[in-house]
Amino acid sequence: KYTQTGCIDSFTIRCSQSEFDREIFARIFHASKESILLSDLPRNDELFTYTQERLSEIRESLGIANGQIVILYTPTYREYLRNKNSQNYIAPPIDLDKWEKELGSGYVLLIRAHYAVSEALDIKESSFVKDVSTYSSLNDLYAISTMMISDYSSTYFDYSILDRPMLCFAYDMEEYVEKRGLYLDMEKDLPCKVCKHEDEVIAEILNMDMAAAIAATMSFHNKYAPYAGHASKMVVDNILLKLGL
Repeated sequence: KYTQTGCIDSFTIRCSQSEFDREIFARIFHASKESILLSDLPRNDELFTYTQERLSEIRESLGIANGQIVILYTPTYREYLRNKNSQNYIAPPIDLDKWEKELGSGYVLLIRAHYAVSEALDIKESSFVKDVSTYSSLNDLYAISTMMISDYSSTYFDYSILDRPMLCFAYDMEEYVEKRGLYLDMEKDLPCKVCKHEDEVIAEILNMDMAAAIAATMSFHNKYAPYAGHASKMVVDNILLKLGL
């Protein structure tokens, strides 16, 4: 904890996924770099533990048919979007009927709104689209998905650990950058095209070179989440070290 204003915090243990966010955390938390572990995040350790049996159970619980390609959509929130009741909402320009028609019955779209969002799309669930915003485990959704679509979310870093294709649907990027800002240059740093219109996203899905998309994600993973897999142990070991045990 801080002992005086401006004091560098060398005692709180914080986890970073890479040297990239370690530098950012040291600055914004006014902490010493040495106190920030290059460990990834303990919550992500679970991503390495899923069995085929568990994956089948999750798919069945969500009503996903055998053989369906699972697309996980994880848009982040915009705190500047508020309805008349001052609730945060998102309203992506998506025609779900169009997505179903273009992609067909071989796909299922899981929509996971950010936990801070009170109102998301008015989703009519079907065999094609499912609202999983209140599903208890985001890791479960990562684990069963074939690919992920997001925008400005940190889910890119966590999901990249699985080395699966990622897509970007940044329909409001100019407004978002102006009002919130970004740490990454999305068009240079993301392992995928930055799509501004839903037609581009659909085309990316239908024309995907799976091997190339996986390779791009692996490169992103190696840069931004290279330490994944043993974070919980590293945190506990660091606590014991600080306690002199």
